[in-house]
Amino acid sequence: MPGSVKYNNQEIIRVEGLTHVYAAGTPLAAAALRDVSLSVKKGEFLVLAGPTGSGKSTLAQHFNGLLLPTAGIVRVAGRDTREKNFRRRLWQLVGLAFQYPEQQLFAETVFDDVAFGPRNLRLAAEEVEKRAAAALEMVGLDPREAKERSPFALSQGQRRRAALAGILAIDPAVLVLDEPAAGLDPRGRRRLLGVFKDLQQRRGKTIVLITHDMDNAALLADRIVILKEGRIFREGTPREVFGDPGPLLEIGLRLPVPAEILRRLGIKGVALTLPEAEERINEAAAEIRKRWPDFR
Repeated sequence: MPGSVKYNNQEIIRVEGLTHVYAAGTPLAAAALRDVSLSVKKGEFLVLAGPTGSGKSTLAQHFNGLLLPTAGIVRVAGRDTREKNFRRRLWQLVGLAFQYPEQQLFAETVFDDVAFGPRNLRLAAEEVEKRAAAALEMVGLDPREAKERSPFALSQGQRRRAALAGILAIDPAVLVLDEPAAGLDPRGRRRLLGVFKDLQQRRGKTIVLITHDMDNAALLADRIVILKEGRIFREGTPREVFGDPGPLLEIGLRLPVPAEILRRLGIKGVALTLPEAEERINEAAAEIRKRWPDFR
């Protein structure tokens, strides 16, 4: 139910009754979020989706204290984000990547750009070097080349990954990503999103991904929260959210390809549930492997 708080076990972020009004108290006041409550579990991959203007980015910016509630409360690791001393350190716990993060690159070399955050943590030079190199490797960039290359000599996809490495080098527990694959070609998009899933599965990071791409949402998410006009519209696992496509289509969201195929089959009189379709696909895949064991 929208407004209810779930997933309380081992939560890293808790939002209760959050309302955010831009330009509050002026004739230009506009409510971007209205009474939003949700919880983010440690180590989960949460997708925030919804039509343009639904409040996704506004909600995400509350997770690291860039925005503060007009009403309600946001807690990260049990601490209120309105606590000044805590908010000053919150960027170390929650890393936020805006759309086109490569526009924030500024240093003479890729390595110096990635090392900027750890240096601000006043770490020893050896630890800074270690963290920067590890972060570059995570995103598929060579740390040795990074010491010589200007970030502006990289391709767009490489610059995007270098900018994200700068956040990863800080080693935040939570990574909040606002349309991180926007503008990339399909290959670059798949590679970058694969990095995020790997960070969750192998390194235990909590990932919050804002996206309009429902195929990516279905593929990556443990849980999906869909916003509409500043409120939670739907919430659940990909199967729960996409298993009833009608409400999503009503608010203008595109379905993932498998869900759309099932919907169109239903219109033609072939009624299959998502679990039934998955079972048939798995049976077909097993038969293909049996007949052609070298097929990949």
